[in-house]
Amino acid sequence: MNELGRQLIHIFFGLGFVAFGAVFGKTALVELLIAAVVIGLLLIQLKLVGTSVAAVDWVLANFERRDSGLPGKGALFYFTGALLLVSFAQSFKLALAILAILAVADGVATIAGIHLGGSKLEWHPSKTWAGTLSFVAFGTAAAFPLIGLYSAFFYAVALAAIESIDVGIDDNLLIPAAALGIAFYAPVLGVV
Repeated sequence: MNELGRQLIHIFFGLGFVAFGAVFGKTALVELLIAAVVIGLLLIQLKLVGTSVAAVDWVLANFERRDSGLPGKGALFYFTGALLLVSFAQSFKLALAILAILAVADGVATIAGIHLGGSKLEWHPSKTWAGTLSFVAFGTAAAFPLIGLYSAFFYAVALAAIESIDVGIDDNLLIPAAALGIAFYAPVLGVV
């Protein structure tokens, strides 16, 4: 498994969705994400019944986590979480900002945690302070152009805290769902 390559793909696809949404709008992005989920489900079904698809086999062999259980689960959850977020966010700019945080902050946090290591989080020993602080810094930077510094920092800190807790839900689903919940109450704090 190539974790660095996997995280770079994670970042690339996420920023691609943000750019696509910024250029073509919400409806087009929702349609693209629905297509990604449907195609992902079809490819997973083909793998489960033993059908070989050369490009999919290569991607899974080189970038899929061995302990994922279901082939393509990470990508499917990524597309599903993004679809959930874009479909139900109160603001499309906020949805794009959270997608940017999910792409950049989550990807960089994993890379930092692996390559910088350092002190482990007391409440989640498989996570590091380097990864969590990288999540906040890079999440803020990724969301800042879309929702401003205060809101970007607020969401980056809140989502880093949530991501650091082991609740047994994949980050690609947890972060969008948590962001939707936070956004419901955020205006009380003056946050977008």
